[in-house]
Amino acid sequence: MQGSRFAQKYTVLKVLCSDNRINCYIAQRKEGEKDKFVLINEICKREIINQYISQIITFQDCGLTDFIEYFTEDSKLYAVFSYTEGMNLKKVLTSQKLPFEFRLLLGQKILHNLMENGSFPNVLKANVLHWENILFNDNLVGFNYRFFAEEADKSQNDTVYNYFKIIMNQLFREDEIEKNIKLKIIVEKCEKDIYHSFGEVLKDLQDVLTSIDKTKDLKTIAEEKKKKFQAFFSKAVVVLVAVTVGIVAYERFIQDNKAATVYNEVEKIGTVDVVEKKELPIAEENVFIPANSEEKTGEILPETSTEAKGEQESSKEEAEKPEEGGEQNPLDDTSKPATNETQPQQAYKSHYVKNNENLTKIVKAEYGSTDMLKTVMEYNGITNANIIRVGQEIKLPIIEEKE
Repeated sequence: MQGSRFAQKYTVLKVLCSDNRINCYIAQRKEGEKDKFVLINEICKREIINQYISQIITFQDCGLTDFIEYFTEDSKLYAVFSYTEGMNLKKVLTSQKLPFEFRLLLGQKILHNLMENGSFPNVLKANVLHWENILFNDNLVGFNYRFFAEEADKSQNDTVYNYFKIIMNQLFREDEIEKNIKLKIIVEKCEKDIYHSFGEVLKDLQDVLTSIDKTKDLKTIAEEKKKKFQAFFSKAVVVLVAVTVGIVAYERFIQDNKAATVYNEVEKIGTVDVVEKKELPIAEENVFIPANSEEKTGEILPETSTEAKGEQESSKEEAEKPEEGGEQNPLDDTSKPATNETQPQQAYKSHYVKNNENLTKIVKAEYGSTDMLKTVMEYNGITNANIIRVGQEIKLPIIEEKE
């Protein structure tokens, strides 16, 4: 193989298929246009060679521009063509959602290219119309020329049009063919071998296009498809932005609602007795505390000073004694209570508000009922029994027991 004509002229890059009938390679020239790839069909089976040889020798005379050469070597027949890279028809149809009009124009393009390349021998038409050989790149249709062993004996017109019927079935869904009467007629005519040329098929396809009032070329439809995609993308962006703004607004609403709820709860708590816990200083002067107050409250409370006690006792004695050496002044009203300076204060005990306490609870705990609530409020200058602070001093008057 190394000294053969095949090995001297071409370097194989990829094997597309290999069996005992036809091998197919993608290769590169060793001389001349080295940057261009070629497709080489190596026909090995004698029966297939006999069927192909008479038609292959006419390729150069039929105006086939992609045909490069043919030669025989080691009982094998080689047919060399230019190779075009691209997506084949099946990949295009499965990867893209093409409009109905676009697919009609695609079918027309396939027929146009077959007719522009000259009068193809039937065996070549049968192979070219295989979906693997039909290429679609940048809105242009092209062909590769790979030979298929199973098509070697299919060289009659009915087989060629039957292959185009297969292409039509790939281009259009079954329901689309059933709905469009003219399209259905084209498929039936291909199947029944009624056509005599691709020109007739082309005319019928144009009638289908006219019937749906579409005369656009592939480029126009591609541009419209691009515009539709751009419009869809723009709408998607708008929707995405709107959703994002909605989410942000909703989160802010939730946060504001939570803040408002907390504020309302704080307002409600404000009507309760306990607002805050604050340590208040305890006055050490001018407070009279009975001796038994420590036992009742269980707390050590500040005591009055010795001097204050002495002044209170002396003022009390002087108030009770009549003046010596004279009569009592009739203007003096001993029944009136003494002034604040001389009148002894009513005995009370101090209670400092603890957490979770209210005035009603304190009064009830001290006196056994709430009868003294109003008296305690007046005694302490409290106007609202529900508003007291933790640490606040509450003076509880001591009620002397009657004998």
